[in-house]
Amino acid sequence: MVASFMNVDRICDILLSSNLISTEQKKSVVSQASVQRSKLKRIKAVKQNDALSADTADYEITPVDIISSMKIKTLDNKEELTEEIIMRAIADNLAIPFKKIDPLELNLDVVTRMIAKPFAIKHLVIPIELIDGELKVAMYNPLNHEA
Repeated sequence: MVASFMNVDRICDILLSSNLISTEQKKSVVSQASVQRSKLKRIKAVKQNDALSADTADYEITPVDIISSMKIKTLDNKEELTEEIIMRAIADNLAIPFKKIDPLELNLDVVTRMIAKPFAIKHLVIPIELIDGELKVAMYNPLNHEA
């Protein structure tokens, strides 16, 4: 489960302090978040051929999914607030490195053998490299202490 740090309100605070959104945009996102989450769950259910159980199914919709799906323009109106822009802002705020993952560059042996698939899915974590016995992972929520 996604830790409480990674919620819509906190992420909007980070985006606001990074001058990516305005106070009005934050208010709008926070007020529309639960409706948007429901829409995204229904879309995901349809894509997975499970439309009848969309309202009750436990589809993981992250706060970043919610915010990026709203197609909000950045404060300078130059581009849409994408998942990558949001995750870069979070990484900057936490003073941790950000890495955009290219699936073609991943070592499939490391990805498939180092972390069990159910664990990786539950915690939104992917192993990206193993060097001298040290495993480097990419995580949706780097503050998730369970992962």
